[in-house]
Amino acid sequence: MMQNWKYVALSGLAVLTLAGCGDNANTSEDISSTSSSMAQEASTETMDPANISSTAVTTDAALPAEAGYSSVSLDRAVAIFIEKYPDARIKEVDFDKDFGDYTYEIKGVVGQTEYELRIHSETEEILKEESENNDSDDDVYLSFGNLISPVEAIRIAQDRISTDASDFEGWKLDSKDDHGNAPVYEVEFQGHDAEVKIHAETGEVLGVDG
Repeated sequence: MMQNWKYVALSGLAVLTLAGCGDNANTSEDISSTSSSMAQEASTETMDPANISSTAVTTDAALPAEAGYSSVSLDRAVAIFIEKYPDARIKEVDFDKDFGDYTYEIKGVVGQTEYELRIHSETEEILKEESENNDSDDDVYLSFGNLISPVEAIRIAQDRISTDASDFEGWKLDSKDDHGNAPVYEVEFQGHDAEVKIHAETGEVLGVDG
């Protein structure tokens, strides 16, 4: 009888031991899964192109196909420029066709030097890099976090002159208007002798030249 009791006790102990091991295994799997998830999130945040740039840039989609499609957004083009010139302050961005392809031409200043990059709007390839002395004492620079997107500017300009977006030709983003008071988009459409000037912060149409 004593032997049977010992057998039952040992069997119960074995079951408890196995159950404990099972709980530990599940706990380890949970911890491993949580750690993996946290690492993945941290990696995603670190690799986000928006974190690379020291310039505050609003998120905007690439231009729509009917208005000069670009897989590289203004955000990304600015980030490429800042990656190359971390201390630069940007004065101007041009988006139009160059030898059949849309490109970004970005001008920025570091100290007494003005830098210009031409960036392919599909491949991110830097097509041109130039620099020159900057002797201007009245430069104004763009603060991208306060600006409407190129897509918004194109649609405002399109509505203003009642044209189809397929006629889109290009836009220029300048740090100051003709009076030096505000950043401005200048949007052009093919077949129209008109350039629509839009306040880059408020979206107000400032005028139509041409």
